[in-house]
Amino acid sequence: MNATTSKLMAAIKSIVLFTMVCMLVSCANNKNETVTNENFSFSYPSEWKYEDMNIGDMLTGAVVTGENEIYLVMSMQHYLDPEYFINQQVVEKSNTIFKDSNSGEITSCEYCGRNAKTVESEINFNGKQYVTHTYGFNENGHTVLIIELVKKYYTYDFSEIANSLVVYANDADESDVRSYVQKMIDDLMSAGYKGYDMGEGVKTMGIQQDPYENILIYSYQVDFLTKNEMEDGDDAYYVAIMKETMLPALKDDFNNNDFTHRCMESNYSFKYEYYDLDENLLFSVLITPN
Repeated sequence: MNATTSKLMAAIKSIVLFTMVCMLVSCANNKNETVTNENFSFSYPSEWKYEDMNIGDMLTGAVVTGENEIYLVMSMQHYLDPEYFINQQVVEKSNTIFKDSNSGEITSCEYCGRNAKTVESEINFNGKQYVTHTYGFNENGHTVLIIELVKKYYTYDFSEIANSLVVYANDADESDVRSYVQKMIDDLMSAGYKGYDMGEGVKTMGIQQDPYENILIYSYQVDFLTKNEMEDGDDAYYVAIMKETMLPALKDDFNNNDFTHRCMESNYSFKYEYYDLDENLLFSVLITPN
């Protein structure tokens, strides 16, 4: 073996060794950590910081923070309407992250194969400006809220973290339908559902379960109509109009809201009651499984 060949072989060995070292360093740098609790788990880059974010018995949360990015997961062990949950947390700013924010409209989307709702916002958080995308969906007896934050003028692909998210089954979800429905109602009411402004002069009064039959009763209050203003036949007119509007909405909810899906599969009926400002019943709409 001549000198040139020896030098070439030595150079090749050096290149191979250097490549192996680079691969090891790369693997070490790409190592992920995992968040695991009773509700969910996900993986995140090892150089990010992790913090629990549990709020009483209702919410289990976790947040991981990079140099310019934040990924936050919140989970409730029951079903809420994801759009309502996003509206409460983001648009109405009950979550302090969104105290100083501007948000767009809530729309439907797909989040890693899940039917979800989403909204985009710009926020000022801890003196820094972020662009955020919030996602809400129902899965395995949970309502899950994902908030992805990136500092303004930066970009980050959250897909690897998002695809690692696993939502664990809530065993209590399948035990007893009426108990499950009542728990959902209680949690929804305690989360501020009563008095929620739906726009167009309509506010929520509450939700209850008929004590004897499988009927969900939603009560609303309107400011544009009184009992005294109603004439004979008006109630039948309003019922017909509302049924025409509600049936497509319920069908859409069946496909996108696991709570509605579960109730409908359990042969629940849906009753909608409308009251005036003096809490006089104006009319009610009953939609049965058939």
